[in-house]
Amino acid sequence: MKTCVYVRCIDESHFLNAFIEHYINLGFDMIYVLYQDTQNTNYKLPNQYQNNVTIEQVQNSGNLMLDRYKDIIDTDTYKWILNVDLDEFLILNTIFLNINDVIQFYVEMNKKVNVIQFGWLWAHKFSTSAESVEQILSTRKLLIGKQENSTKIWYKSMIKSKYLQKMGTHISMFKEGKTYTVGYNKKIIRVGSRNQPNDMNTWISWTDTNNLRNHSIDSNTYKDGFLLHISTRNICDAFAKAQAPAAQVDKKTEDLIYLKNIFENQNFRKSLDDDDYLISLVKKVGYRLRSPLCSLHFGKLNNKKVLDQINKPLSRLPICMENSEYKKTELFALNMLAERFDKYFIA
Repeated sequence: MKTCVYVRCIDESHFLNAFIEHYINLGFDMIYVLYQDTQNTNYKLPNQYQNNVTIEQVQNSGNLMLDRYKDIIDTDTYKWILNVDLDEFLILNTIFLNINDVIQFYVEMNKKVNVIQFGWLWAHKFSTSAESVEQILSTRKLLIGKQENSTKIWYKSMIKSKYLQKMGTHISMFKEGKTYTVGYNKKIIRVGSRNQPNDMNTWISWTDTNNLRNHSIDSNTYKDGFLLHISTRNICDAFAKAQAPAAQVDKKTEDLIYLKNIFENQNFRKSLDDDDYLISLVKKVGYRLRSPLCSLHFGKLNNKKVLDQINKPLSRLPICMENSEYKKTELFALNMLAERFDKYFIA
């Protein structure tokens, strides 16, 4: 049975090869990439991936683009679709050799299964060194992937392509009258048939009510695998996302002059030792620094136990500087900031 991955790559081509390598190693047959490059980086797909990757040039329209371009997927050939982001790496338990083993496991539990879900696990990396995903799993705190003020873990879904009507971020809308039979954490749940509304927002509210986007923690949480969300891959990446023109309003930094000024501050290193200064910096930069710090309070897993029960990924994350426009003085300041923040996230 052939499977595919569906992902967006907006001005992040320097991370794309690591992502492709990882999912090809998991046994996925095709990776569909919604691609936009406003930086003219002239990304070239490596020859060994030519038959396994389809790149579609798109205009960034946020989450709406997932459904807008879904027709590029050959649903006759690829029977299962995993929709993830470029900073999310699926990690499987050692009982599974590849993604087809996971599918087989849940099909044997219930032959009607048409959704398989994987829970979020967060790791944050601020240093600008190149590290493999395995190194990140070994050295960073592994934080439970949920939102503030919630007791439930976020999940993302791999779905049977023949049921797809509208592509969503965490779980997609099925065709009218189809039942969701969901496998996750070594269990099966079913959500009955219904008439699907035309309004996507109404549908999202419905899935929240029925716990199809998040689930409570139990003894089997993360036991069959997890989606490692490396939402901060290095300090340059965090700042670039905070300043990106297409960033969501609640996740971007408006005070660009302030960001430039902090890099020129001669007392920057000394200032970083002051907790009050660090707090003001987080407030100025916003979501890209605040969110990782908030996640520290969500609870964490034992790194050794996690590593003992998962297949070891090999993919390597590159240094996010090669296409950067930062000056040497700015990079020096960013590295100091990365060193300060990494102290919170080292296991």
